Amino acid sequence: EIYTLSLHDALPILSLLMLLSGVESRNQYNQNLLTEETLHILKKIFGLDIENIPHGDTLIHLWKKLDVEHLNRLKVAMIRSLIRRKLLNNFRVKGRFLMAVDGVEIFRFQERHCQHCLYGKVGKSDKEQFYHRVLEIKLLSQCGLALSYQFMVITPQ
Repeated sequence: EIYTLSLHDALPILSLLMLLSGVESRNQYNQNLLTEETLHILKKIFGLDIENIPHGDTLIHLWKKLDVEHLNRLKVAMIRSLIRRKLLNNFRVKGRFLMAVDGVEIFRFQERHCQHCLYGKVGKSDKEQFYHRVLEIKLLSQCGLALSYQFMVITPQ
């Protein structure tokens, strides 16, 4: 079974492609990657069947508006696709995947920016900092590679 991504799910992948491709500008991305060859590669690798590759400005706009939970769902879908394709079989230990739970701080701010911010004093100063923490499930390999699989946001009560 081939997992097919919708354009909405594929936009983060395409924007990562823009960042990882080594292009120095969105204009260069638009000139070099908006091709039929790129469309063919995206269909073969990701099952992405779209008429056109989105413009670089569209991808940048996405990151300004993208919900973190959507990224988490996309990450889970990508890892599930890799598991279904048996591309992560080398991660198995005695035939099973090894998972770990890890507490991770993902953001830190000088000012409260939302109602879910945790806060505390840092160092010797009495200045409060605001932050977000998550519990993260990681898929581990025998060689030490850890893929972040899913996370749950820790919110104050």
